[in-house]
Amino acid sequence: MPLNCNLPEAGAVKPFTDKPVICSGRMQPDAAADAIREGKIDFLGIGRQHLVEEDYVTKLREEKEEDIRPCISCHLGCMPISLWKNKCTFGQLGNCALNPHAGHEAQYDKIPMPSVKKNIAIVGAGIAGLEFALRATERGHNVTIYEKGHRIGGIFNEAAAFSFKEKDKELLEFYENQVKKNHINICFDTEIRDLDEIEADEYVIATGSMGPNRLSIPGSERFINAQDFIAEGCSKGEDIVIIGGGVTGCEIAYELACKGKKPVIVEVQDDILIAPGSSMANTSFLRDAFEYYHVPVYTSAKTLKADERSITIVEENGTEVCLKADVVVQSIGFKQGIPFDISKKYDNVHVIGDSAKVSNLLNAVHTAYNLAMTI
Repeated sequence: MPLNCNLPEAGAVKPFTDKPVICSGRMQPDAAADAIREGKIDFLGIGRQHLVEEDYVTKLREEKEEDIRPCISCHLGCMPISLWKNKCTFGQLGNCALNPHAGHEAQYDKIPMPSVKKNIAIVGAGIAGLEFALRATERGHNVTIYEKGHRIGGIFNEAAAFSFKEKDKELLEFYENQVKKNHINICFDTEIRDLDEIEADEYVIATGSMGPNRLSIPGSERFINAQDFIAEGCSKGEDIVIIGGGVTGCEIAYELACKGKKPVIVEVQDDILIAPGSSMANTSFLRDAFEYYHVPVYTSAKTLKADERSITIVEENGTEVCLKADVVVQSIGFKQGIPFDISKKYDNVHVIGDSAKVSNLLNAVHTAYNLAMTI
């Protein structure tokens, strides 16, 4: 949903009631201030932003906007009610993907500060590595991050690249500002191949996944993986077949549909967006968007082969379908693992985020936070 998504409706109601009009729904403080000043609404309603940033109003008052962790409307922690193929699953409600402290204040506030300050080496400057670094620094430890690339955020840079991910981009800016403010040392363009290359009291592995899964079928050498396609701006081709109907594949399809292109989704399972822990507030929107934009979705469909201009799939009933494809995007998940052997230093080596389990943003942040609270 766009920012300030309910403001036009709230403004339309205002002239017809003598009751106070309160507007919420991805509301931004500048837009709310203007609307109140102009008499369009009476109050600003804030919900999820208070979960992710408990000092939100105080930081606004003190003009510390750069210190506000933004709500990215992911619903992974606050509303993880998933729905697919008439099946409903519930995650652990009452959380925040970006702020594990929310809803668990009694648990975490009892954790004492560490008596020994340690030197901690973090391998990987993705979200998990950054979150751990900030929390460990708050607890008095000295941390150094080693990043093989030249930027922070890891694969979240691609996750945030879509046109509708304004707040994801703000989250990357937040982490960058907090890293600088806390004087956290990041060694960019430094690939660690063995932990013996660095010396520390504790080692935290946050290198992310071992890369995307790939199909091996006739013609698959021309397929492009989702991460690369997003990094290039989702600009290639007009007829684009996306293999994989998970969250990433569906977000790519939505981005392409908004640009007026012709995406097609091919999913081997019997439904798209099968992702326990996701929120049907988001996935239902995508399903509706595909209907609105007339995006073809093939489920229970297996990819057989491809050539330079098309891709052939087979449906559950055995019918083969040839789809026009200027570009074929693979979005079929990632491989778990770490890029080096850690068996020699098991006692003081910790693995977090996608390195430990390929999952989502909530897992990356929460595993990092929980580890920082125990060191």
